[in-house]
Amino acid sequence: MWTRANPLNNSTVAVAIYKSDDDVTGQVKGEASFVDAGPLFEEVSGTIEGLQAGLPPVKSVIKITLESA
Repeated sequence: MWTRANPLNNSTVAVAIYKSDDDVTGQVKGEASFVDAGPLFEEVSGTIEGLQAGLPPVKSVIKITLESA
């Protein structure tokens, strides 16, 4: 299970992406960091809030600085 402690202890991440409609896969690798304020946080928070999907408020955003894609 991935928790907030993971990138605080080891910020190297790999994220697998799969889009079933087009049967497309991919992977990105990089360094993860938490963003709790600022323009990126406000943009993501506003987007999630705008979905009106009953989701809880955004507490933080994980920013991945790419090493490879």
